[in-house]
This record gives sequence, structure tokens and C-alpha cells, in this order.
Amino acid sequence: MNAVQSISSAPPEYAVPGSTRAPRQVLGQEDFLKLLTVQFSSQDPLKPMEDTDFIAQMANFSSLEIMNSLSASMASLSTSQQLSAAQLLLGKQVQVLGDDNQPASGMVSAVFKEDDRTMIRVNDQDYDIASVSRIQMNSTTITTQPEL
Repeated sequence: MNAVQSISSAPPEYAVPGSTRAPRQVLGQEDFLKLLTVQFSSQDPLKPMEDTDFIAQMANFSSLEIMNSLSASMASLSTSQQLSAAQLLLGKQVQVLGDDNQPASGMVSAVFKEDDRTMIRVNDQDYDIASVSRIQMNSTTITTQPEL
């Protein structure tokens, strides 16, 4: 069993009494360095860890950190794009599907964020932007007189 498995699979009865520390769900860089230190201190002196193994582990960890950062950035970008798209709906007539699977129509009067969702307000009811099934321009017509 490796060090990561032994840490993550330790039964609760081995917890320190009176400890209020909640376990983390994700290992960070500090955790990786602690595991690496334990690995170095408990390795077989006759078969020490190769430099290439150490470099490969560091490269894997760096790749993981970059992927986590990229994932967070993409989620933030997606949220921003949803909010921008929802702003274009302000003042437009939309058809939405409510929680009861019944369609409702009306003009979008507000756009806002609720938790991680982009919401619109139609007829004083709030709907997730994903529930929009139809968008149409208002029926008002603007005519102008050509200049002579």
C-alpha cells in the first residue's frame, strides 16, 4: 500500500480525540511535498529513488495543478458567458419551461446570478436561463420618415 492510500483510507477510529480538523477532499502542493518527504525517509537505502522517478512525479503533480487551474478558469469563463448572454434577453419576449413542465411566456425584466446559476425574471417568476425555449423581438414597430 502506498502512502496516499494509507492516508486516505485511514479509519475514523484513528482520529485524534478532540480534533476538529475536517479532512480535505483535494491534495495540494504542501500535501504532495509531505508525501514525498515520507517516501524519501522510508525508502530502501539499497534501492534509492531514481532522479527520473522524482522528476516524473513532480511533472505529474505540476500537470495536475495546471489542469485544476484551467478547470476553474473555464468554469469562470462559462459563468461569465452565460451572464452576458442573459443580458441580451433583457426586454425581449421569451418562452420558458417552468418547474412544473408548463411553458410560460413574457418579457425578461431582470437578469441575475443565484449560486452558480444564471437566472432571468419573467412575469415576476425566476427561471434558469437553460429553461428558455424561444426568444422573440417585442411586437413594437419603429418607423422613421426619410429625410427630404
